[in-house]
Amino acid sequence: MKWKIDKGLEIPPSYSSRNSQYREIIADMEEGDSVGDLTQSQANGMAHLMRKNGINAVSRKMTDSKVDVTEPVYRVWHDGYLDKTEEQGKQRIGSPTNTVGITPGILQQAEAHEDKHNIVEDTREVFKKVNEELAEIKKKEKTK
Repeated sequence: MKWKIDKGLEIPPSYSSRNSQYREIIADMEEGDSVGDLTQSQANGMAHLMRKNGINAVSRKMTDSKVDVTEPVYRVWHDGYLDKTEEQGKQRIGSPTNTVGITPGILQQAEAHEDKHNIVEDTREVFKKVNEELAEIKKKEKTK
């Protein structure tokens, strides 16, 4: 056997995560505020943390920026708060923040190549609608 069980070891304190750089700025943001001059990776990280904290985040590639064309500039907006209902439980097919069933790189590739199309946002809207319909079905099943 390769592993052994160790007993009585203290759990070390957690390290400061990389997304902690976004926590302060997100805490200061109000609905309608945005943060710009972000790389795609930074925009994705900030949007993910915002959604994790119940904020609806919208990111866009700023095509009119005069910065290096090989590395586009992104902007992330605070677009209100996500609805937290009991219906959004464990058995979700997908949502704006959890796209189960889609391979991880697909949405990133779509966003990187979407230009003026709203592929990623449209996909998220579809998943949101599917979740709403599933919630209605579950409500009906519970009342039976």
